[in-house]
Order: sequence, then C-alpha cells, then structure tokens
Amino acid sequence: MFEKTWIKNIPNTISFCRILLFPVLIYLTFLEERSLFSWIFFAALLSDILDGLIARALKVQSAFGAKIDSIADVLTFLSGIYGILIFEPSFVFDYLVWILAVLALYFIEMIYSLFKFSSISSFHTYASRAAAYALGILFMTLFWFGAWSPLLYLSFFLCSFAYLEEIAILFYLKELRPNVRGMYWIWKQNKNVLQS
Repeated sequence: MFEKTWIKNIPNTISFCRILLFPVLIYLTFLEERSLFSWIFFAALLSDILDGLIARALKVQSAFGAKIDSIADVLTFLSGIYGILIFEPSFVFDYLVWILAVLALYFIEMIYSLFKFSSISSFHTYASRAAAYALGILFMTLFWFGAWSPLLYLSFFLCSFAYLEEIAILFYLKELRPNVRGMYWIWKQNKNVLQS
C-alpha cells in the first residue's frame, strides 16, 4: 500500500520541486547569475517533461496532479519571461509586439478560466504541449546562443494557436476537466455521445 502511494506521488513531487525552483530562479536574476539561471531553468523545463511522462507511464494521472503541474507551468513560464526581461532586454524591445500578443492570449485564457470555473485550466492539449516545447527551446536558445528568427516565429505561432484553442475549449465546456487533448477530440467525443 505504502509503495503504491509513493509511486503515485512521484510526478506530483517533481511538480512541487519545480514550484520551489521559482523563487530560486527569481533570486538568481537579482544576483545577475545568467549562466546558473539558465541551467536551473533548463532543469525546470526537463522536469516538466519528466513529470508528465512518468504520470502517463505509471498511469497515475489525476486532476490534482494536473492542477499542480499547471501551477508549476505558470511559475516556470513567468520565471522564464522574467529572466528574458533581465538578461535579454534588447530581445524584449525588438519583439515587444509579438511578446505582448502571446502574453495577452495567455492571461486572457487564465483569467477566463478563473472567471468561469474559479480555477486555472489544466488542459495539457497537444497544441499547448507543442507550444511549451517550442517555447522551452526558444528560451534556452536565447539564453545560450541568442535569438534565431525561424524558431522565434514558430514559437509565437504555436503559442497563439494553443491559447486560442484553450479559450475556445473554455467557452465550449460546461465543467472544467483536466488533460483535454484538444478541441477536435472534444467535438469527436460529443458527436459519438450524440450518435449512441
């Protein structure tokens, strides 16, 4: 019994560790420790991939786990944005319109979810996963090598698409549920329910 509980908590423990990295990352920006910041941020990104893989492999996905993962995602994203503001101000200035457009969609989705369901969404759609991977690669490339335009525009496009899809999902759903693959699968599931 104890062993099963311990195994079930591995993904949540990883997510909690990622939450604990948030103040560490912010503190490193105050110390202007760009290199250390980038490596710890990279570890946070890898742990985001790891907790999801482990949860799916062990079949221990839960609404609570999805919620904790989403909170950790938000904090990781915010620390990355803050790191870019501190360490790459010229990048922020050069692409301010794009950055503000993506951030606006991100916060609109979050506020809409809080307003409609009194909770942040934990959809983890395929589009949002692709956007997260692209953003992670963009952030790390930026911290280590500098901006690369094709990756930059791909990331902005994927993020915009993912947040617009999540806004549509929020509009469509009557009750909040975690781990939704995407709008197509919701329509397909509802169509199958209507046909039976």
